[in-house]
Amino acid sequence: MVTDVKCNVTGNGLGGFNLEVIFSGTKEYDSDGVTSDSKCRFRLKLYKDNQVIDSKSVFTPYIYTGESFSNIKETFYNLEEGTYELILTDY
Repeated sequence: MVTDVKCNVTGNGLGGFNLEVIFSGTKEYDSDGVTSDSKCRFRLKLYKDNQVIDSKSVFTPYIYTGESFSNIKETFYNLEEGTYELILTDY
């Protein structure tokens, strides 16, 4: 489960900006059981004006159920000025 999401917006030097998204959380379930160490995965979609601008597949390190992850980073590059919606979904 993702328990924390942070966003950093920086100028890209080309008149646009980059959006860095940082995730932290804890693995609560593994379909192969508690003795399995596998990656957690989820999708990240960025919308502007009800259209998908970009999407990312996000993966954690190999972890066991009950272990935590932090500072998983994904970046969206060269975005234009405007209002965006960021959606996190199951993979």
